[in-house]
Amino acid sequence: MATRGSPSSPARNEPRKALFRSPAPFEDNQSTPVIDHVIAVLCVERDMEQCLKTTQKELHTHRLTQMRDLLGTLQENEWRYKPVEKLIGL
Repeated sequence: MATRGSPSSPARNEPRKALFRSPAPFEDNQSTPVIDHVIAVLCVERDMEQCLKTTQKELHTHRLTQMRDLLGTLQENEWRYKPVEKLIGL
C-alpha cells in the first residue's frame, strides 16, 4: 500500500483543485465557424457605426457652413427691405 507522501500515490498525480490548474492554451486551429461568424458580424457592425458617425459629423459640418453662408447673404441684403416691425405697425 502506498503512503500519502510517496510519489507513486495516485493522489499526488492529480491536482488538488481545478482552481489551481492553468488553462489550456487556445490554438488558432481550434476556432469554430460560429466564433468566426460572430467576430465577422461584430467587426462589420463596428465599422458601420464608425462610418455612420463620420458621415453624420461631415453632414453636420456641411449644414453649419451652409447656414453661415446664408446668414452672410441675408446680412448683405438686409438694407434692401423694410423691417418687419415697420410693416406690421409696431
